[in-house]
Amino acid sequence: TAYELKFLFIPMSPLLTLYRVTEPYSFLSSYSSLSAANGAPILKLTCPPSLYPPSIPWFKLFKKFTPYFIALLTFVLISVAYFSPVLEGKKIFQNDIKHFIGMAKEVNDFRAENNAEPYWTNAAFSGMPTYNLSTKYSNNFVKILDDALRFLPRPADYLFLYLLSFFILLTVLKVEWKLAILGALAFGFSTYYIIILGVGHNAKAHAIAYMPMVLAGVLLALQRNFLWGFVLTAIAMALEVNAGH
Repeated sequence: TAYELKFLFIPMSPLLTLYRVTEPYSFLSSYSSLSAANGAPILKLTCPPSLYPPSIPWFKLFKKFTPYFIALLTFVLISVAYFSPVLEGKKIFQNDIKHFIGMAKEVNDFRAENNAEPYWTNAAFSGMPTYNLSTKYSNNFVKILDDALRFLPRPADYLFLYLLSFFILLTVLKVEWKLAILGALAFGFSTYYIIILGVGHNAKAHAIAYMPMVLAGVLLALQRNFLWGFVLTAIAMALEVNAGH
């Protein structure tokens, strides 16, 4: 079978307007010139099903994932719009981050002088290991993934993670995608989550942002979707531990 596509040509214009799509018509491709009731010329195309958009696999795939593209774009735009000064190169003053920079100086100086990690600092409290503070590990692919997800300027990147992670959780809970976007916005703009960004609790915000994704992976497994449940839980938990809080 094939589909009959009729296009209405607008006289003296290169524009082509879709006129009508009918039921399956003929297997062979053909075309002929007809006339509409008003005398405007019509070009009738009869094409094989493989050329009709709904039968093309990539078209169906694109249509299936369009809501998720819309959600991602919405989250990016809202995150950047809310923290719009980052577009001007401005940075939010975070008091705790200033304290951390001072505390991390000993580690940074040791790293620069010895080209190695110290794994201990005397600058934090009465002295403590640095593995959860400032240690850099080679071949840390989780960190690479985390950096890729946090591609927006700080602190817009954390807001984007809030929104994305909770959207994934609601999607696993089979919430309709438009409502899932609204739910993600409600979660991301919870007062406390914005306040902690203002004072510099970045690691806490980082960990909070990945928690809904961890729960989503566990729920997938409980829904007996073991493969994707395992994959999502493993990735999300690795990102959660990498957040370091």
